[in-house]
Order: sequence, then structure tokens, then C-alpha cells
Amino acid sequence: MEKVVLLDNIINSSIDIAIAATDLQFVIIYCNKVGKELFGYGADEIVGKTVMDIHASREVDQTWFEAGIKAVKAAGSFTYAYKQVRGKKIKYIESKISGILNNNNELMGYVMASKDVTEGRMVELALRRHVEIDRLKAEISTKFIRVTASELFNEIDMTIERMGRFLSVDRSCVFINENKSGGISYIYEWCAHGVKPGLEFVKKMTRKRFPWFMGMLKKGELFSFSSINQVSSETERAELMLMNVKSMIVIPMVYDHETAGFLWFVTTNEERAWSEEDIMLVKMAGDIFVNALVRNETQQRLEQLAHFDPLTNIPNRMLFNDRLTQAMEQSLRSNRKLALLFLDLDRFKMINDTLGHDVGDLLLKETAARLNTCVRKSDTVARMGGDEFAVIITNVASNVSVANVAKKIINSLSSPFYLHGHECSIGVSIGISMFPSDSNDTVTLLKYADIAMYQVKSQGRNSYRFYSPSMNEKALRRLKIETLMRKTIDRSGFQVLYQPQVDIYTGQLKGMEGILRWHTYEMGDISPSEFIPVAEEAGLIIPIGAWMLKEICRQSMIWVDEGFNHLNMAVKILSSQFKHKQLQDIINTIIKETAFNPIYLELELTESTLMQDIDEAVKVLWNLKSEGFHITVDNFGTGHSCLSYIKLFPIDTLKIDKVLIHRIATDADYSAVARAIIAFAHTLGLKVIADGVETLDQLEFLRSVSCNEVQGPLFSPPMPAEAITQILMEEKHFSVYNRKVSS
Repeated sequence: MEKVVLLDNIINSSIDIAIAATDLQFVIIYCNKVGKELFGYGADEIVGKTVMDIHASREVDQTWFEAGIKAVKAAGSFTYAYKQVRGKKIKYIESKISGILNNNNELMGYVMASKDVTEGRMVELALRRHVEIDRLKAEISTKFIRVTASELFNEIDMTIERMGRFLSVDRSCVFINENKSGGISYIYEWCAHGVKPGLEFVKKMTRKRFPWFMGMLKKGELFSFSSINQVSSETERAELMLMNVKSMIVIPMVYDHETAGFLWFVTTNEERAWSEEDIMLVKMAGDIFVNALVRNETQQRLEQLAHFDPLTNIPNRMLFNDRLTQAMEQSLRSNRKLALLFLDLDRFKMINDTLGHDVGDLLLKETAARLNTCVRKSDTVARMGGDEFAVIITNVASNVSVANVAKKIINSLSSPFYLHGHECSIGVSIGISMFPSDSNDTVTLLKYADIAMYQVKSQGRNSYRFYSPSMNEKALRRLKIETLMRKTIDRSGFQVLYQPQVDIYTGQLKGMEGILRWHTYEMGDISPSEFIPVAEEAGLIIPIGAWMLKEICRQSMIWVDEGFNHLNMAVKILSSQFKHKQLQDIINTIIKETAFNPIYLELELTESTLMQDIDEAVKVLWNLKSEGFHITVDNFGTGHSCLSYIKLFPIDTLKIDKVLIHRIATDADYSAVARAIIAFAHTLGLKVIADGVETLDQLEFLRSVSCNEVQGPLFSPPMPAEAITQILMEEKHFSVYNRKVSS
């Protein structure tokens, strides 16, 4: 007995592993102190129990253990490991069972040596968990790099489910795109087996009902609770308890300081202490989701920008061309006609320039909306750029039905627009081409509709025309003019004529206006009213205008060199020239090259040109004025400005428009307007020139109201420089009482 006690003391004091001996039926007949502590039994409790009693709550499978005992009998030992759970305390134990033989080498029992491997096991599990999390992160990241817009939400759903299983939660949810009322526009919920879905409850999670919860999300703050009792809001805690929420992780998805949604991972069966890795995994998923959502939204915006006009939100030229191609193919299959309408708004530029771009933009939006009400859903309305629109009408029965649509559009756009307190009225010029009768390709069909539209413009506007081959001749002439013009710049063909400006009292030649003419070998004389619009559209008006100004300055200096006094030389500056950023540089360069004195150069600009951008016009005119140039407002009296605006500009002369002059002697209203303009100009110290004077009655009226100078057919048509030289040499004066020229 003493030997047994001695042996027990030796084992307890020198061995730090659990030792238990059993009989052949695995009934424990001995266990050292370490074993009793490891297995959780008192001194007198463990003896008499079986090994399976110890294993009962320790995740050891009976069948598997019996197979191990067979291995002991065959090989002499069996090693295994298992998890021991007692309450909330977990241990990992490794045991080795070996047979005990007597002197006759007969099996007489077993010895079980066990040790606590929890620390090493926890390290191993942590490393394995870390590897699994890294692998999961990599797989999720890879999937969302490649995911397409159509697969995005499905991939989010599958990832939420996968993460829910990985984290061993009972419910995982994603909420996307909170709206202003606090509701959710997209929800997906995954629930573990046997867990009741809470989606209907979740849909009621508004800011009003969950102010604390939603307030945290709005701030972009992530939060987690190992116990629902940690939720500070008693009302919200009670609501969450109704969903059996025990613990949770909540991760907001934030982009550009805005919360785009959130992820919610929940346990409902037991409370859970969330690890930092758990929280970071969910946060990473939220970041990936929101980046994918933003990328998807960006792609959609780019798609929208690529195919839709950003101002009116109707198809742009690119999408229009695509739809036109498809419509033409469908038309061939169905053996039905197709109509293409090309629209250009009348008076839009005047409204845009006068009332500002904000009003102009609203006008374009309203126009697009009205156009859509004039056609069927199967038709297409597109903005081609600026104030140009196009319409595709499919399944056309006859030209009459197309004409009816055109009339409907004209009537719709003729009704006033009310924009920012302004009542605006426009018209529309519509050109129509038909497929397949006019053309069977998109480019030509659009070209023909455009040609027909220009025909409407030239014949009074606010109407429609079907394309005809004769219209193409006019378009070809326009193209030929542009081609010749490009060849003519800096060559022969252009000529400057000079029309005298005469003192209304003395008949003295006070100055001249340079007027451009063009004679071509191929087409003969081409009127300025025809070639100047072409030059503006072709971007040639700047070099042509520069050539003209240089020619006027050069000729003026020739007259000075010949001994004649300096005369005022007037030249028109068109709106397209005035807007050019290098206008002042071009003028100054010419002045320096020709040694012309700028005080003798009068730059004529129409009032409509000045009114397009008053602030910019004032700045440019003062710059020109500071260089010594004189400023004349041309065509005054028929524009859309008012007299009060004239005081804003540093001008020297008002030139009354010939349209007003033609009727001053026969129409009391026109004469009253002319009288008021001249009186107003003199009040401001401005000189007044009357343009287009044709009769003595007009001349007498103008003299009676103290007009300063006159210009027009009554005195002289535009003349070449040689004829002006002759007048200067003879020192002739123009009679202001008859049409003769006297010495």
C-alpha cells in the first residue's frame, strides 16, 4: 500500500500530464491530480467512471472511439484530440490510450495520458482563420473586379450569403441606397437554417422609427454589439428584441461622405463576442460593394452621356444614327416608308442672347418635351446639337401623315413658352426626307432633310418642306461658293468698294464705308448676302475680314501719301468677328503694318451684336476705344435693344438703319422714331449718320432734325478706289439739295 501511495505522490509531483488507468471495460481505477483538474472532477468522483463518461460532452464520436480501441489492441496505442466544453469555457485536449500488459504479456487494462493543448490549438485555429479570411477577401475582391452591371446585385446577394455562413451568424443583410425619407431601395437577407426571416420588419427601419440606429449610419460610423443590451436606445432595443437579435455588426457603406447603404450581420440564438477580424471582414465587403456600386453608376452615367443629350435627356446624335439605321432596316423588312424630319428653331439665338443661357436651356428642354408629345412612342426625337432636333417617324402610310406630324409640331412650338417670368415665342423650320424614295443611306437621308430645312429658312421660316432634287442644286451652289472662297483668300477676286459719307449741310466728303464685293471667273458676281453667311458657317469670315480691313487701311494710306487729308474709314465688324478672341490683336497688327492712324478708323457693329453679351461688349469696346478707334452702332433703330443701353457703350456714332430711313418721309411713326433717335444721340454728344438715303424728301427731313451725315444712292453707290481718287483730286462736294456733284 505504501508503494502505491509513494507511486501516486511521485506521479503527482513530477508529471504535468493527466494519467488515468482503466480496466478492460475502460472503467477508471486510477487518475492523478492533473487528470482530475483537466477533466473537471473531484478527488472521489472520477474513479469508477468510464472513459466514455468523460467523453460524453466532449465531442468524441463513440463509433470513432471504438475503432480507435481496435487500433490499440492491434498496434498498442491510439492518439486522438477533442474539444471539451464546460459552460462557456473551452479546452482542447489530446489523449493517448495504450494497453497495460502483465508479466505474461496479456492485456490487463489501459492507461490514458492526456494534456491540455488549448493554447497551441487556439494559435493554430487563429492562423487557419486568418488564412481563410485572406482567401475569402481575395476571392470576393476578384469577383467584384470582374462583375458586370447585370450581375452586380446577384453577386452581392451570393457574397452576403457566403459571408453569413463563414461568420456562423444567423442572419446577414445588405441595404442599398437609402432615400431621403429613410427607406431602403434594395434589400437582400440571408438566414441560416431554421432562422425566421425578418425582411418585413427590416423594411420598416426608417429614420423616424430607428433614429439612433439610422443616425449612426448617417454619420458613417460602424458599430458592433456582443449583446443587444448595449444598444443605448431603449425603444430601438425593444424593437430589435422582437426580431430575436442577440448580437450584431453594422457596417455603413460610405462614398464621398454619403451613406449609400449598410451591411447587418446578426446572431439570434446566442450572444457573440465579435473579433476585430470579423468586423474588418464585413467592412472590407462593404467597401468592395460600394466601390462596385459607384463604378456601376459611373458606367451607367457614361452610357447615358454617350447616347443621351445631358440637357434635354433625349437621344443625342450618336444614338439617333443608331436608331435611324435600325429603323431603316425594319422599314425594308416591313415594306413601309420612313420619314426623317430635321428641325431648326427660329429666333432661338435671339432669345438665348437676349434673355441669357439659362432661359435658352429651359427653352430647349421645353421644346424637347413638346416634341415628344407630337409623336408616337415608337418614333424617336433627338437633339442633334445647338437648337437643332431630328425626328424619326416609322411605319409611314403616306406623305400626308408625315405632313400632319410636321404641322402638329409647328402648332405645338408656336404656343408661347413661359420661362423665368418671360413669355417667349419661337418658330420651327422643318425639312423632311423619305426612306427609301429619297435615299437608302443614313448620311444622305439626313443631308437631304437638312437641305430641305434650309429651303424653309430661305423662304420665310416656321414651315416645312419635303426634299426635292432641285434643292440639292442650291446646296451644291453653297458648297461651290465655299470651295471658291477657300481658294480666293489672299488672291484676286475680292474687291473693296467705297461709299461716301456726306456732311448733310455742306456736301463735303467726310468719310467712306468699305463694302466688300466678290467676282469669280466660275460663277460671276456673288452677292455679299450670299457669300458672307457661307463664310461665317465655314469659319472663313475672320481671314476675309482681316484682308478687307488691311485693304481699306492700305488704300487710305495711299490717299494720304498722295497728299489728301485723312478721311474716316468705316468697316463693318460682324457678330462672328466680334466674338473672336483675337479680334483686337488682328486689328492692331494691321494698323501697325499699314501705319494707319486708328483715330480715322470707325468700327461699325450692330446693336444686336452688342446686346449678345453686354458685359463682354463693354470690355472689348473700351479696349478698342483706348487704342484710339471710333465706335459706331450700325443698323440702329430696328434691333431689340433700348436707348438706355447705348449709354453703357463708349460709342461715337449712331448709324440709322436704312429700313427706318426708307419710310421717314411717308410714315409719321417712323419719322417720330428717327426724330427721337437723333435727339437722344445729340444729347449724348454722338454723331448721327443716316444710311440708305434715296430721295430728297428723306434728305430734307433728316436735315430738319439735325442729322449730321448721310450715305446712300442719292449721293453715290459704292465705288472703286479709282473713282474716289478722282473725286478727291477734283475736290468735289456732293450737293445736299440735288443729286449732282459740284466743284
